[in-house]
Amino acid sequence: MTLGVKKTFWLGDINQDGVIDLDDYYLLNDYLNGDAKLTAYQKQLADVTQTGGDPTDDDLNCIKAFLDSHPVERPDGSYEVPISELSKIGYTGAQTASTTELLDGFTVKLYILRTEDYDLQDEEFDQNYASMIISDLQEYKVLPIDIVVDLHSIKKYYWSLEGRYVTKEPLSRDDLQDITLGINRVLRYNYSPEKVNFNETPNYRQIIDDIMNVDSRILMVDLEPITFTDESGNKVSKETVTGRYIQNVAKLNDPDPVNNLHYIIQLENTPILPRKCCH
Repeated sequence: MTLGVKKTFWLGDINQDGVIDLDDYYLLNDYLNGDAKLTAYQKQLADVTQTGGDPTDDDLNCIKAFLDSHPVERPDGSYEVPISELSKIGYTGAQTASTTELLDGFTVKLYILRTEDYDLQDEEFDQNYASMIISDLQEYKVLPIDIVVDLHSIKKYYWSLEGRYVTKEPLSRDDLQDITLGINRVLRYNYSPEKVNFNETPNYRQIIDDIMNVDSRILMVDLEPITFTDESGNKVSKETVTGRYIQNVAKLNDPDPVNNLHYIIQLENTPILPRKCCH
């Protein structure tokens, strides 16, 4: 997932300092002479004639005419120029251009739970799914962040629970199979995407109780440690799935780490839908 902050400036404010002045004129002049470089967004701001191409001398002349008209800045950041000069300045100071500035080094881990039916959907469903994710994030975000979702880069992880149960007395193969199927149904229901709680470690005691309650003939349950795997079935560490984040918070700007506050923020096991519940 790529995150960025939306930036909006008035056409003509090429250096993005909040005003349209001679600095912008000279920057564009240097660019046209091959003495300066402009970013893709700066080229949009320099395209005051709105031709949709690279800036030209026409754009430079418009900015010069704009400055010569002695424009008055309005409270909203736009400019008022004499009516007689409007035909000479293009859209300088009268129209804005927006872009998204990517947040370099800014990593966000987003956990998405989905049912097993998801893999049976087509490409059109993928697009609708992405739109739904973006819409939900837009409702909760605080910063003016633009969000790009690439479903094909999403990594899938699973947690598996293995173990055995012992019955109070010998049972037939059919009875044991019925109990096993019942255990799988209960666990899949209790730990379905609709019932999971993020950042809460799967409770072994609760899982054992869930299994014990399936059938009164179960005497005991012995569970192996929870394992985490990727989509190919390769084992991964818990931290690969949940992440571990440590942040140092300076106290009085002390350069000695010992004197700084030290917070450890760690997400616990995220209860991802199990691929295999019991056998």
